[in-house]
Amino acid sequence: MAEQNNSKALWQWETFVSPHHSRGLWWHVGVGIITLGLVAYAVFYEESWSMAAVMGLLGLMVFLYSKEAPRKVSITISEAGVDFDNKFYSYQDCKSFWILQEGSYQALCLDLAKSRKTLTLPLEEISPDEIRELLLKHLPENSKGHELFVDKWARRLKF
Repeated sequence: MAEQNNSKALWQWETFVSPHHSRGLWWHVGVGIITLGLVAYAVFYEESWSMAAVMGLLGLMVFLYSKEAPRKVSITISEAGVDFDNKFYSYQDCKSFWILQEGSYQALCLDLAKSRKTLTLPLEEISPDEIRELLLKHLPENSKGHELFVDKWARRLKF
């Protein structure tokens, strides 16, 4: 990654890394049932106590992760690139961008050039059209960009 120079900030906002979900009783009951089902499968069908222990620990990790509040981060779009959580990505580090809009969720997605990674930046109440207009001066828009299957299901399952 390139070092950030002192270029002019064009847009700046703070947001949470992921949407904050309120997970009710039934969400937790569902996780418990799935965990117990996986443990029972491991013990009675696979006859594997080690697999059962791993499934139980996995369920515990999901429960503990669900209690953790998402982190707040700062995002800045400047003339030189994008700063996300104190990590700077120059426009040369990016191949393209696209705007994800699904229901009330919207995010700026940057396809990184040196890897197959996509950086997803939540937009919350920010106008995606204004962000698109800013970035079109520096990067091409990927009209075929789509959210990864894992990311989509993680959001739907309130992770």
